[in-house]
Amino acid sequence: MGGANGVLIKGRLDYVIEVLRQNLAITWMMLVTVESILVAAGGLGVLIKNSDRFMNHGRILALQIVILLVGLGIDLFLNYLRKVLFRYSRI
Repeated sequence: MGGANGVLIKGRLDYVIEVLRQNLAITWMMLVTVESILVAAGGLGVLIKNSDRFMNHGRILALQIVILLVGLGIDLFLNYLRKVLFRYSRI
């Protein structure tokens, strides 16, 4: 009976990676917002907020591009990992 449970879990690992990928996308979107609220914690949100205060729009755009590229990199890596490990997956 234990073997059957292992087969079910292994059969769904591609979905686990897909859900992880979706949750990381939501987390990454919320990162800047939370950091701008918690100024004491520092981070990208504080840099954007301070740049806005001093009208440094070039820096804001550069930071947003960095956030976009890192988020896309994480997403592409997880998608590639899922496709390499689970070629049968139809997601």
